[in-house]
Amino acid sequence: NKFHAGDDDNDHYYVPRSPSKSPRLSLRHEFSQEANPAAAVAPNAARLSLSPPSSQSQPHSSKAADMKRGNGHDEMTKSRYHSRSHPKAAKARIKSKNKSKTHLQMQVDVQVQAQAPPESKKFRLKKLSDVKLTRTNDEVHNTIDFCPVMKALVDTPQFQRLRRVQQLGLTSLVYACANHTRFEHSLGVAHLARQVASRIQSRQPNLQTTDKDVLCVTLAGLLHDIGHGPFSHVYEAFRAHVNAKLKVKDNHRMRQEYARFDDIPDGWTHEQASLMMIDAALAELGMEIDYRPEALDLPLRQIGDGVDVMSMKVFGRSNTLSSSGNGLDPNILTSRDWIFVKECIVGGPIPQVKERMGIDERIGRVVPHKEWLYDIVANKHSGLDVDKLEYFARDKRRAYADSGNVDTPMITDVIVAKAHCSDSKCAKCNSITRDNRQGFHFMICYPSKHVKSALRVFRERFDLHETVYQHKTTNAASAMMVDILTHADTHFLINGLPISRACADPKAYLKLDDSITSLIAFDSNPALKPAQDLLFRLDRHDIYKRAGERVIDMDDPLDKELWSMPKHEIIESLLKVSGRHGNGNDDGTTCIELDKDDIIIDHASMHYGNKDKSPLDLLRFVSSKCNLDPHASLDQLPLAECANEKDFRTIIPRIHMKRVLRIYCRTPEKRDLLTHVFEDWERQLEENVSLNHEKLPPAAAGVGGAANANSSMNAASMPGRRQGHPKRADDYDDDMHHNGTD
Repeated sequence: NKFHAGDDDNDHYYVPRSPSKSPRLSLRHEFSQEANPAAAVAPNAARLSLSPPSSQSQPHSSKAADMKRGNGHDEMTKSRYHSRSHPKAAKARIKSKNKSKTHLQMQVDVQVQAQAPPESKKFRLKKLSDVKLTRTNDEVHNTIDFCPVMKALVDTPQFQRLRRVQQLGLTSLVYACANHTRFEHSLGVAHLARQVASRIQSRQPNLQTTDKDVLCVTLAGLLHDIGHGPFSHVYEAFRAHVNAKLKVKDNHRMRQEYARFDDIPDGWTHEQASLMMIDAALAELGMEIDYRPEALDLPLRQIGDGVDVMSMKVFGRSNTLSSSGNGLDPNILTSRDWIFVKECIVGGPIPQVKERMGIDERIGRVVPHKEWLYDIVANKHSGLDVDKLEYFARDKRRAYADSGNVDTPMITDVIVAKAHCSDSKCAKCNSITRDNRQGFHFMICYPSKHVKSALRVFRERFDLHETVYQHKTTNAASAMMVDILTHADTHFLINGLPISRACADPKAYLKLDDSITSLIAFDSNPALKPAQDLLFRLDRHDIYKRAGERVIDMDDPLDKELWSMPKHEIIESLLKVSGRHGNGNDDGTTCIELDKDDIIIDHASMHYGNKDKSPLDLLRFVSSKCNLDPHASLDQLPLAECANEKDFRTIIPRIHMKRVLRIYCRTPEKRDLLTHVFEDWERQLEENVSLNHEKLPPAAAGVGGAANANSSMNAASMPGRRQGHPKRADDYDDDMHHNGTD
């Protein structure tokens, strides 16, 4: 009934899983503080509990000692043991003991029991220590330091899986050196997140940023991509492709194949998988988040062997937290802190809080002056966060063999100020405070002298999308990989689940990475032959070919209509183009025909971060004349505003978004045929537009009349176009261009 060390190593010890299974086990027994993690809950309370046991809790006397008391030993022993076994007597005894305890002793006992899991086995736990510093070299940031909590999470299988997930998907088929993984990117984001949070903590102490806040934001940066699937965003496109095909009415055979599996709702993202894999990583360390309201501010729940939850805390920095009043070490990470980590990743409330607590809002950090912490990893206000700054630099370095350095002013010169967001419907900005002022956010802002630096970052975003992320060959290879995974989905099960459904099970998802293609290629299942044939083509660089493309001008009514046209209607209109097409022989007797499965439609869009609008509309800047007083009250924080675009007209682009409609051909022999069909199709569209424009009356031949004519002749001007036809379920947008970006 005592705590005993499990071995000679002071880093390991055993703790009981349930005090209820050992009635005599309590803090009053003699044990060392190092051997018992519960003693770390409240050292002062533990010393009080180590006082000599009272007469009520003394162990049974020996038989010889009882004989000295007289012949009444048997009767006394019998009555004593009967009273102990009687339920009412036991309740009365517990009540009397509790009366004799101090309030602090009872509070510590309750906390220790609340942390103990229900099983009766013992856990083998390890305490984290900062005796040895962990550091790694990095090609972008030179060196990256690990705190003990980061090191414990990095060493889990869930995080190590990121070594086998390429950051840019299949871009390495175009840029041979762009084969870096999500592993090093995640380390870099954690490094930058810590830099930004620490910088604001030191420059603006009036924001009351704690070391625990810095650690939580760092962990959010570390774990933000832990849920990415094979080839990064290609897996999300593959899942959307499968779900869309299942909704086609005449696709009965495919629906029968998937009938035995659970559906996954549309709109699944890797951020949702990241929340699942964070729970799996914590379970690997022997702990879990406790979502009960009364346990939010307590350490994580210990559920198995691994790391002691009491050692999951801030290391290596001074304690900037005041005691919480419940006897806990204020530097220990609580369930609320881990909820905050998840909220920083998704940028808002997490589903678990809504499901288990019925709260649809953020609860990690509820004080208004700490809402800027949510903007460091996933900035929902401006889109400019450390995640993008990191992968811009790393992707540029690996794809272009360029310097690829992080834009330093965006890290070192950050300021937290009061500002209004760009959402005109924001309830907070539209509210009125008690002093009759308009509501505002505490946002991450920049000095006005860095407007050009911010524009340079957004320009890098556009260039990378145009030349790397949405390169025509990259998108073609991504479409090919989607087809490979679709052919193999129900024939290559992972823990009994298709590839598209493995994201719902953390154990199955742990086995899903880029190596899935090698496993499919060498599997003996004959049903995998279509997928294996495509993999053979991919290895030979026999990738789908682009048959044509059209740059879309949204000011042109025809282009605007083409861009909004459902994909299946574009394919149908292409197949209805008249003419016979030979196979390339001199006699031309044998003809080949296009099939709908030969054509792939790709909508590629590149912008500066705010789609058709200027990215400066999202950012807020503080005047350079403003002196930032680090000791001023929160009410005296400067008010940040939008930059005056008239002062930067020479560097702001006139058009902020580029759209390209691309046509790919799956069958190499039909590529030339599809190219001719696409050219004829474009010519017919333009001729129909011109013909309808000439038939207009003179009064309607102006710009507005042309627009009305084009909007009224959509069905007639496009081959195969059915007027008023609703968008079908199979008109999915594969989003192939999101190979390495948000």
